[in-house]
Amino acid sequence: MQFIAGTHKVGVVPHESREHYLEIAEQELTPRLKDVLDVSTDPGDAVLFSNLLFHQGLPNTSGKIRWSFGFRYQDARQPTLRPERGHLARSQANPDGVVRTAEQWATASFG
Repeated sequence: MQFIAGTHKVGVVPHESREHYLEIAEQELTPRLKDVLDVSTDPGDAVLFSNLLFHQGLPNTSGKIRWSFGFRYQDARQPTLRPERGHLARSQANPDGVVRTAEQWATASFG
């Protein structure tokens, strides 16, 4: 993966819609590309970072399938900018809506 250190302090920046993802607008990204850091991981590693940190995955050139998944932990009162709402991990306002077991998570709706 690649990251640009310190960009989490910039806040939310304009994005452009792509087919399956959002991309940081060129005018925000281009001046910072000189500061890109490459981060290599081994199978089983975890990378934790703020969603505000500029980041990208690089093309898979290994010839093998690469799997990844992302979890997002955020204030449930804020919009996700996705059609799904996700699951509650904790909530003072709605404690009965919290998903507490793997079985609940597996059968809960994301709607």
